[in-house]
Amino acid sequence: MKTSRVLALVALVAAFALPNNSAAQETYTPFNVNASVKTMHLWRGYKVTDDFMSAVNAYYKTESGKLTVGLWNGQSLEGDYTEFDYYFSLVLTDGLSLSVWDINNFSSYPGADIFNYTNDETSHFVDATLAYQVNDVLGVSWSTILAGRDFHYDDNGDAKNSFSNYIEANYTAYTNEDLSVGLKLGGAFAFANEAHFYGDDAFNIVNIGANVSKKVTLFGQTLPIGATAMWNPEQKYGAMELSFSLF
Repeated sequence: MKTSRVLALVALVAAFALPNNSAAQETYTPFNVNASVKTMHLWRGYKVTDDFMSAVNAYYKTESGKLTVGLWNGQSLEGDYTEFDYYFSLVLTDGLSLSVWDINNFSSYPGADIFNYTNDETSHFVDATLAYQVNDVLGVSWSTILAGRDFHYDDNGDAKNSFSNYIEANYTAYTNEDLSVGLKLGGAFAFANEAHFYGDDAFNIVNIGANVSKKVTLFGQTLPIGATAMWNPEQKYGAMELSFSLF
C-alpha cells in the first residue's frame, strides 16, 4: 500500500514537471489556482495527517496585491483527512498583514453540517492572524481562534469560547538564489481557559521547526520543494514533511 502511494506521488510530480514552453505572462490575473503534494501535513505543531496528501488553493487577488480571498482544500490519498477552508488576507502597511481563515477540517466530523457554527457541534474554527515582517530575516505573528470548536465548558455546563492563541517567530537563517533555510518557534495559551486548542498547559512551546526550501530541475522544469522538521514539546512528538509545489 505504501509503495503504491509513493509511486502515485512520483507520477503526479513528474507529470507536472514536464517542460512548459509557453511564455510567462506579466499581465495582471485576478484569479489563480495553485496545487501541491505532501508526504504529510504539519501545522502549528500538529501532525494534521500522517498520510500523503494533496492541497489546492484557488483565490482572487486585487491588482494592488493587498487583498486576497480564497478557498483551500486538503485531501489525503487514503481519504482519512479532508479539509475545506475559506480565507482572506489583507496587507495593512509595509510588513504588516491580517488574515482570517475559516478552517473546516471535518475528518473527525463525517456528518457535520457545514453551515453549523455552534462551538460544541461544529467542525469549523475561525482563526485570525496578525503578522509583521520585522526585517528581511525576522517575522512574528499572533493568531487567535475567535469562534468554533475551540471551547471549554463553564461551571454551568455551557460551552464557551476559549480564545486560544498561537504566537510564532520565524527567522531566515540562510538564503541564496536557489535555497533557503528557516527556523521557527511557536507557543500557545488561551485567554479564557487553562487548557487550549494546542495543548493542556496554561502556556507551552508547541512548535520548534526548521525548514529548507529548494528549487530543483526535473525534465527541464523548475520544481520548488520544501522539507520541514517539527518538534512539539507539549505533545512530545516530532515529524518531518516533504512538499512539492506543482503549479
